[in-house]
Order: sequence, then C-alpha cells, then structure tokens
Amino acid sequence: MFLCKNIVPQRIGVLNFHLSLQSVKKNNEDVYKYGYSMVEYIVEAYGREKLVELLREYEDIEKVLNISENEFRDGWIEFLKKKVNY
Repeated sequence: MFLCKNIVPQRIGVLNFHLSLQSVKKNNEDVYKYGYSMVEYIVEAYGREKLVELLREYEDIEKVLNISENEFRDGWIEFLKKKVNY
C-alpha cells in the first residue's frame, strides 16, 4: 500500500496519457515502485500462476493474459486508484 500511495497521487495523470510499458521514464526508486505495484496487480487480478507464466514467457502480456498492453495498463491504473481510494 505504501508504494501505491507514492505512485498514484503524483503520477496518475502522467500514467493515464503517457505510459507505455517500454517507455516509462524512471529513476531507480521508481523502477521498484512500478515493478512492485505491477506484480501486486498481476497476482491479485490473474493469480500467482500467471505471474510465473509471464516470467517464463519473457513478459508476453498478450500471450499469457490474453489482453493488450493498453488493457493491462488501464487495469493496472484502476488497481492503483482503488488501492489509494483515488
């Protein structure tokens, strides 16, 4: 929860309009915050098995979760908003 609170209020506008999974501009601390929140989202939304499968399939979201990267991003953003009651 701490990590989500640090991401959402400061960055949600940027995420809504500019986030692509390949082009997030980040510093070292942000990398961990984004990564942690994505892992948390994947486990809660799709289960631990899908997280492991994503790692094995070299992060192929479309193949493993059957959704586009944009759908993943939108779901992740909604997950973050709910975490902090945004």
